[in-house]
Order: sequence, then structure tokens, then C-alpha cells
Amino acid sequence: MQQEVLRALLASPETRPYSPLKFLNSNSTRILVLVHFLANQFSLHILYDTMKKAF
Repeated sequence: MQQEVLRALLASPETRPYSPLKFLNSNSTRILVLVHFLANQFSLHILYDTMKKAF
């Protein structure tokens, strides 16, 4: 799911047959979502490492 969203974000509007993510057409929104996505991945990774050390 997240990978599909990421792929849709990174695809240029020309290569996208249809855009369910119309509100993401502006570059600034795209970048914000991308940063948010990466931050989520990063914090999940840290959480996972912490859990591994705890148990």
C-alpha cells in the first residue's frame, strides 16, 4: 500500500493514467508527503530496533 502511494507520488502526471491523488499535484505537497512518509519509515525502523533490544 505505502509503496503504491510512493510510486504514485514519484510518477510524473504524464505517466499517470489517472490521478486519485489530485491534491498532490503541487510539488510542495508532494515533497511534504514524501518527507512525512520517510519520517514514518524512519521512526518505525527505530521502534523496531528498540523492540529488538528490549526483548
